Amino acid sequence: MIYETLEAVRLQLEKELSLSTKNWSSSNKVCLANLYNADGSCSLQKNCIAISLINIEETFDEQYNSLQRASLNGYTEQLRPPLTLTLSVLFTANFEHYDQALKMLAFVMEYFQRVPMLNRQLAPDMSDNIDKLHFKLFSQNLEQAKDIWSFLGGRYLPSVLYNIRGTEVAADQTISITTPQSELPMPSGRRV
Repeated sequence: MIYETLEAVRLQLEKELSLSTKNWSSSNKVCLANLYNADGSCSLQKNCIAISLINIEETFDEQYNSLQRASLNGYTEQLRPPLTLTLSVLFTANFEHYDQALKMLAFVMEYFQRVPMLNRQLAPDMSDNIDKLHFKLFSQNLEQAKDIWSFLGGRYLPSVLYNIRGTEVAADQTISITTPQSELPMPSGRRV
């Protein structure tokens, strides 16, 4: 589901950029990419907005704090709740001209300000396994930005960090199945 989430975001951004930006050409791309190769060299192609996964966190969702129950022919089935994730994603603008990189980065921020939630109605190409995605700008101070880029092992490029919440990983794992209550004997031996 992580790939499907990031691919849905990539497709939607590329579509919006091609429709909305006069400075966007067919040679420009939105791509899923590592920022650097193992040897430390930049792996990004020019004229690209790169989407890179930085971190994965489990999101505690109050509605899933206990096991879900589903009725199956009168039987009660207890299921493990899905694992809901928040993905920390870095959007990096790598363009030959610095002003172009800033314009493209500003467009990404404007888009997520305008569309803070993505669903299948807005993005029909989104996987059927994804209900909706929520985008929240992760405001970083200078020290945090330095730490992130040091962690990534490279020099700074114009970028912005977003948390994307809503990716679910479901194992569809049944824990137990119980019989209907009417068939269970009562403590006194009577049936209900």
